[in-house]
Amino acid sequence: MAFWKRPVLFLTLCALPFLAMETAYGLDIRPLSLYLSIAAVGVLLSASAGLLLRYPRWMLVATTLTWAPVIVCLASGDLRQGVYAVLGVLFALLGTTFMISLPKNRYGRVMVAGGFFVWAFCFLIHPWIASVHKELVPMLDQIWDLQKFVVMFGLLMVSLDEHSAKAEYDALHDEMTGLANRRLFADRLQQALARARRDGSQLVIFNIDFDDFKRVNDTQGHKAGDELLCAVATRLRGNTREADTLARVGGDEFLLVVSDFGGRDQIMPEGPAAARKRAMAVREKFRELAEQPVILTDGTTILRPSLSIGFALFPDDAQDAEELCLVADRAMYEDKRRGQGQLELVRDVAAMA
Repeated sequence: MAFWKRPVLFLTLCALPFLAMETAYGLDIRPLSLYLSIAAVGVLLSASAGLLLRYPRWMLVATTLTWAPVIVCLASGDLRQGVYAVLGVLFALLGTTFMISLPKNRYGRVMVAGGFFVWAFCFLIHPWIASVHKELVPMLDQIWDLQKFVVMFGLLMVSLDEHSAKAEYDALHDEMTGLANRRLFADRLQQALARARRDGSQLVIFNIDFDDFKRVNDTQGHKAGDELLCAVATRLRGNTREADTLARVGGDEFLLVVSDFGGRDQIMPEGPAAARKRAMAVREKFRELAEQPVILTDGTTILRPSLSIGFALFPDDAQDAEELCLVADRAMYEDKRRGQGQLELVRDVAAMA
């Protein structure tokens, strides 16, 4: 089942002996040999699970060593301390899990993990405090209770950070395709222009627009139009570099800025003609890639999109962001008039054979 993913299965197998030991103690089953046997099984099970699930060796060593304090306490004959050590280890593992799994830029993760580590420490020292310094037990209980608020406050901070990060992401990205929106594109374009001016390099903006897209919504419905947009967006995004920015800025319009499109670091810097020729080659590559047939989820309809693409080069065509976008927009409409492309609709998949 999907539930039994690799990390879940690994943690479950490692936790089973701990749970068995706590259950035996809770049922007042007290033979020391039983607990030593469970600890031995725990060591073997942790190592075997790590090997079978192909985890790194350092993780195998770490999970195996978690049994060390438990075995030391049990070997000394102190059953109560051994059981409390089990709880200490479990809470320490929870703290470590939160520390690793929560995003590093979330301030609340330190509070959450710290609370679990304090709880683990309380479990480890409680039997010793109860037997040697009974007067400190109330203080230990207060420290234990305090961590409930620390963990809750940490989780609240993490939740607020997640909500804030999501709100910021939504404000800068297109909801349907996940691409940058116009606002983020404008910011990235200004950054790319600043780098290009500083480095003496070139950049190119591509304006990509669907031909005859309205017919998709009119004849197939908006769901089909959304599927087509997402399919083409995925193809374009899969063939752009991490340093470049692809954005959806309109219903069926995309903008792409490609940085470092030739510059001083080249042995023979490209002139305007060479750069334009290369931009045309990139444009045709995108067109060929995006205009491959798209099979809709109904399984019986194929849409073969047609795109009009224009581009503008910095610094040859314009010097600022607004003018570059205007030049690319005019070039796109010129390409549309010249190409007269139309979206191709096929009702039956078999007809494409």
